[in-house]
Amino acid sequence: EVIDDAARARLLMLASDLHLRNDALEPAERAARAATELADLPEPLRHQTARHLEQIVQIDQGEFDLRKRRKTLLAKLDDTLFPIDRLQIFGRLRETARALGDRDDLEATTARQLDLAHEMLAGNDLDLRDAAIASLRDLFAESGEYGRIVALYEELAARTANADEAAERLTAAARFAWSGQRDPKLAVAIVRRALDRAPTHAPATALLGEIAGASDEREVDATICDELSLLAPRQRPPLLTLRLAEAALRLERREQAQGVLRQLLAGEASVELRLQALSLLDGLLEGAGRTHDRIPLLEERLELC
Repeated sequence: EVIDDAARARLLMLASDLHLRNDALEPAERAARAATELADLPEPLRHQTARHLEQIVQIDQGEFDLRKRRKTLLAKLDDTLFPIDRLQIFGRLRETARALGDRDDLEATTARQLDLAHEMLAGNDLDLRDAAIASLRDLFAESGEYGRIVALYEELAARTANADEAAERLTAAARFAWSGQRDPKLAVAIVRRALDRAPTHAPATALLGEIAGASDEREVDATICDELSLLAPRQRPPLLTLRLAEAALRLERREQAQGVLRQLLAGEASVELRLQALSLLDGLLEGAGRTHDRIPLLEERLELC
């Protein structure tokens, strides 16, 4: 059977389309170009082959590779049942959609990833839950929705009866309120709740010190004083008590600072913290002209040194 140029052109364009579907850009272009080089073609078909070649030539190799990658990831997603693996694939699909500038695909993939993460969060498997938390945190941070991260960690803290775990979650919420939302007052309030659950939770104490040291706002100091005053002295570790006294001093709440420092000195504290507390209290007494009361403090400082 003799095949004329018109039939040959149609077969070459079909071959070109099949190569594209198989993610083979160069063979697709070769077939399309061969179709345009046939001599005996009706004018409409010649225009069609030229247009087909033009469309292929305009395909960006980088974009083509991204689309190829998306196709591979989607196939892998269909074959994967383990939730953590699926969560990771969704993350890579989102990266690909963003690189392609495909907003619709990005939104659809994000919605699927969120649904899966919430399903994992609702279960009792700790590994699945931790993976879901990390995924949700990254998703919200990426879009600047730090308030949703704070709410997520607060919700997780409310779910657990384990005091240390609750404090850990609340401290994470406070850190995002501080560094993400730029809301030190909210961060301090959440830290206080963390310490209410676990008074010796070191990360919460450290975060509070970080907030107090980085902010020169009177409102933040006032919040530190007000929130930490809600904790019983036995619930405040020595370093936290010192931070409370320092904030009270910056606000010129001398009586409150003196009371807090005496609480610290009446309890168990390291030599370093006791020396700092003694120094601050001595400064208060000096400012008040209470020379007689300074003598025991100076004696203790000498003894500690």
